[in-house]
Amino acid sequence: FGYPAIPASTQTLCRYAAFLSKSLKFNSIKQYLNIVRILHAEWNLPNPLSNNFILNCTLQGIRRHLGDATIRHPLCPVQALFNAAQHVITSDINGPAFVYRHNGQIRPPTSEQFIDRVKECLRLAGIDTSDIASHAFRRGGATFCFKIGLSPDAIKLLGDWRSHCYQNYISNDVTTRYTIIQSMQRAIQNAEHQT
Repeated sequence: FGYPAIPASTQTLCRYAAFLSKSLKFNSIKQYLNIVRILHAEWNLPNPLSNNFILNCTLQGIRRHLGDATIRHPLCPVQALFNAAQHVITSDINGPAFVYRHNGQIRPPTSEQFIDRVKECLRLAGIDTSDIASHAFRRGGATFCFKIGLSPDAIKLLGDWRSHCYQNYISNDVTTRYTIIQSMQRAIQNAEHQT
């Protein structure tokens, strides 16, 4: 693909791992990446896998999707989305994430249908649903968008908010953790550039 093999950048490593995930199991991907580590050692270069936060996050996502010898769970939300996409092959790739068939047509569920189905699944799992409402998803969505670094304007747009009221959905605990993670990531990147 024209990427320089040595030294391998984090972006190249992540793309390599994603490419390998199309045909290999998770444990095999780790072995292929170990070869990259050995190649760097032979050239007296630092190990590009060591303390690589972004690569580790990528590998965790691949592991959740592919599974491995120790972690396989049918309730994994990432796997559930892949399974759903495989069963609804005629859905629009740019359309809604959740769809169902009705009279031969693909339709997105209404918010009421979605919440009712979530509550039904939770009740079947023995979980009390008295406190479950659509705001739980608004809070989760706002928190997720904040954690991945979306701008306040983007969060407001996605949540259909005109004011900064989305901030009420984001707990201080998450805010503090996110700030700490960002600081750690900057420190790691600075350390890598100095070596």
